Amino acid sequence: ARPLVQEGICYGRYNMPADAAATRAAAQAFARHWLNANRCDTAAGGTGITGAAAAGAGAGDLQVQLWCSPLQRCQQLAHALQALLADAGVGVQMQTKQALAEMDFGRWEGQPWQALPADEWERWMGNFADYRVGGGESTRAILQRVHGAARDTAAALAADAALRIVWVSHAGVICALHWLQSQGRLLQEQQAQQATCQSSECIPVPQTASEWPQHAACGFGLWRAMT
Repeated sequence: ARPLVQEGICYGRYNMPADAAATRAAAQAFARHWLNANRCDTAAGGTGITGAAAAGAGAGDLQVQLWCSPLQRCQQLAHALQALLADAGVGVQMQTKQALAEMDFGRWEGQPWQALPADEWERWMGNFADYRVGGGESTRAILQRVHGAARDTAAALAADAALRIVWVSHAGVICALHWLQSQGRLLQEQQAQQATCQSSECIPVPQTASEWPQHAACGFGLWRAMT
């Protein structure tokens, strides 16, 4: 949900709480959506990152894992969602995943965007794939860890048809996942040429900022199903 931070501030790993009322509302909205979807359409399975249900299984037969960023604003939402689903009789396990943290902007964290050094910004735009923003993380680095989390998700879902996995994460992670999907290297690498590439070094990385799918990010407290 909406973080309690001033407009115009750079924050990725910058840790702050989210608005409590907005967090409750977001958790209630998602829980309602999830329960309706999984009680009414279990034979068709789930969508996207939530995985696939066993045909004919009810919500009470499913096991949900909430994979959550370690940052406070996501932890709040995950705990609220865990309580709501548990109250509805759904088995819920919460797991904190460092791979789902927001991008690390290093020394830029907590600084106004307008106050950031122009030369550093230009270096990032000139080497969008590998420049470590503010001495923190590069675009390639966030893609590598999100790719790993997606592969772990696929393996877990393949091993248990009644399992659902929900990521509670950030805009940067959603954009990274969308990029991987657009490049054909999401949860299951089915094509032969992709199957031979097991190393994170094989992941395609956008070379310019204009390639980054910023449009894929959804609003605070909302969600996106990735297929």
